[in-house]
Amino acid sequence: MNNIFRLIISLVIASIFAGCTTIATSGADRRPLGTQIDDSKIDFGCPSSSSDEKFRIQCLTYNYTVLVTGQAADQKKIDQLIAEVKKIENVKKVINRMTVGAINDDISGDAKITADVIEEIIEEEGVSKFHVQVYTELGVTYLLGSLFDEEAQAAITAAKRSTKLKKLEPLFQGPVY
Repeated sequence: MNNIFRLIISLVIASIFAGCTTIATSGADRRPLGTQIDDSKIDFGCPSSSSDEKFRIQCLTYNYTVLVTGQAADQKKIDQLIAEVKKIENVKKVINRMTVGAINDDISGDAKITADVIEEIIEEEGVSKFHVQVYTELGVTYLLGSLFDEEAQAAITAAKRSTKLKKLEPLFQGPVY
């Protein structure tokens, strides 16, 4: 019993240090726990980026909808990658935002935008950060989550207050209960 407790504590600490907030936020997430787990499985099932094949792909899944971002050398490769994502078990919808072009290795600017938008959302009354996922790719900030109309508007208003924001694309769904 003592070893199991130590293992659980070790996993929690490792998750925190790895930047994983799933354990801490799953209770505040509106999606059922099973949906959260399925979404994580979808993310793990997405193709991996490859410098040999000259593409970078990032999948962010929310309620079985997959936002796919990244870059590839040509449209044919993007189409192939999107077809692979659509075949993953439980995927209901794919939003393709991949672009043809050079691979974006410098994500520091995007990370700063994301952090600034999250800060604005945290300070906004009427919406919880736990209900909004924020991701930025090549200066485009995506907002995902299950929100009521008033909450969605509050999140959009907050994001637009960010001085670092370049372009905003809200991809909200209605609340899931």
